[in-house]
Amino acid sequence: MIKARDIDGITALHLAARKGYWGLVSYLLRINPVIPAEGWTPLHEAVEHGHAEVMAQLLAMNPNLCFAKPKKNPYYGQTVLHVAIERGHENIVKYLLTIRPSLIDITGEHGRTAVRNEKLVSLLLAQKPSLINILDDDGRSPLHDAASIGCEVVADMFLALDPELIHGVDNQGTTMLHAAVGSGKSKWAKRVCGMIPDALYACNGQQRTPFRLAVTSRSFEMIEVLKWD
Repeated sequence: MIKARDIDGITALHLAARKGYWGLVSYLLRINPVIPAEGWTPLHEAVEHGHAEVMAQLLAMNPNLCFAKPKKNPYYGQTVLHVAIERGHENIVKYLLTIRPSLIDITGEHGRTAVRNEKLVSLLLAQKPSLINILDDDGRSPLHDAASIGCEVVADMFLALDPELIHGVDNQGTTMLHAAVGSGKSKWAKRVCGMIPDALYACNGQQRTPFRLAVTSRSFEMIEVLKWD
């Protein structure tokens, strides 16, 4: 029964790690020291729920667990570093980068680096500023993602390190202005338009300009911003 899995591949060790039951995890590992190391692991459970002691306990048994990638959503293709950042567990992120610095280079779903999450960006950039220049499988930089959600704080961090990122265009012809218009945040779109005014006339892969995107979405405030630029 210790090794038994449910329909989702979850074992008793997964459940103990999820709850942070350090003593139970120790007991289960004494009975069966083999930790499931494929897909969604007990380590992912411990990290997702912020159980640092259990995380350290599992990594002591198998340090390579931190490289495992789930094959199902919501964390498809993401290492425990991605999960820790997504959940905002700063202490765990620091620990993982201390024991396995190479984790910062591993990409998740669609070739995206961990820096794409707005949480703890400054921590990651302090360790490796060049992350901002790594494009994903769709040719998008981390700035595309920040622009798409209108996260100006993160976008400004990226642009401070490399102002040329504002001119990036992905494989579908999406400019930063297209992305900014898609965010629905008119003040942010106005800022981006001021930085790359020529992008106002650029067409994406669907032959749509940023202005047409605003019209299609019926964003009257965005239309007002773009029509005067």
